[in-house]
Amino acid sequence: MNLKNEVNTSLCEVSNNDISISDYSGLCSFSQLNDKSKLEEVIKNSSISIEKNNQIKAPPSAFQIHFTFIISAKVFQLIKKQFLILFKIVYPTDFFQKVYEKKYYSIVGLNRLSGEIMCFSHIDVKKLSKTAYILAFGVVKEFQNKKIGGRLLTKIIEELTVLGIEDVSLMVQANNEYAIRLYKNFGFIIEEVKEDYYTFDDINENKAYVMSKKLSMKSKMLYESFIKMKPEASFL
Repeated sequence: MNLKNEVNTSLCEVSNNDISISDYSGLCSFSQLNDKSKLEEVIKNSSISIEKNNQIKAPPSAFQIHFTFIISAKVFQLIKKQFLILFKIVYPTDFFQKVYEKKYYSIVGLNRLSGEIMCFSHIDVKKLSKTAYILAFGVVKEFQNKKIGGRLLTKIIEELTVLGIEDVSLMVQANNEYAIRLYKNFGFIIEEVKEDYYTFDDINENKAYVMSKKLSMKSKMLYESFIKMKPEASFL
């Protein structure tokens, strides 16, 4: 799945020496920071460092990810195939049509070196009600158990926060312990239990949880402060 030449990945580059907030999940949870000195203090106490020349460095990462919002026809078809591999449920045809027509907000993470698809998500964003629903969240099997899911979820939360979204929710299979643990680590809580949401042969797989998270405007203000310090990190 080499897509390096198929996708415009210039919107956001995450490397070991040039960090965007999407490379560090903790920043979204810090309190409001109104000036550079306070922001530097928070970063100093985290795993990010600011060198004497004000270059911001992230901790070394096993994978360098490009996040992009532009999906070519080829990328779209490859992601569609991943749905058959990763998900048990069958998504309706109009879902993929809406993805292709950009009626849903899409984020794709690519391996910076190989151009391979690593992860992806499709989100239904309602700006008027300031709500969002994560319709699909996937990490390609070769990249699972490598903390890629956390980096993708961080990116999603960043983008939704900047868009002014206040509530984000999703549906997850009740026996998907790994996903539930990931979402809880990011502040999602179980709002509702749907006993027979799915229709699999194994009734133990039919229960679903509706999970949600409140997004803080403080995170948006932190992001904006960060961009003022390092404008080239912006990916909007």
